[in-house]
Amino acid sequence: MKGPIVFFLSDSISKVLLFTQDPKEAELATENGATIVGGPELIKPILNEEIEADFYIAVPDITTKITHLRNFLKQKYPSIKNGTITYNIPETLNFFKVCHEYAVTDDNLIQTPFAMLDMPNDQILANLDSIIKDICKHKTLKHGELLLFKIS
Repeated sequence: MKGPIVFFLSDSISKVLLFTQDPKEAELATENGATIVGGPELIKPILNEEIEADFYIAVPDITTKITHLRNFLKQKYPSIKNGTITYNIPETLNFFKVCHEYAVTDDNLIQTPFAMLDMPNDQILANLDSIIKDICKHKTLKHGELLLFKIS
């Protein structure tokens, strides 16, 4: 399991690339903070590792033109399931710009930063709570009862 989650960690902004061929959508993406915006012309630079982003977003119209990237980007490849294929460009960009990603290993362990030492305790607890709630959303019934606990 792997997922993006929003919580405050630092002032860093994730690099988000948007695939579109529509000039109006490209302008909207740039206005809303997309790091890179383009169409199929970005495929070769991505495959050559000249361009890299933390998250890749695409509008539905272009998905058939970027399928060459599926094996290269693997889990970063845009998909409806992870919310990275959408027409709602402003909302999606605003979400992914401040996202941090976590992954669950085969041993069911999660290793992710969720705090800085100089952060207030309230913010640290809120970040940890966000991670736990997001993980619980993905938990299936076959894994048994949900373990709930309070962090204080």
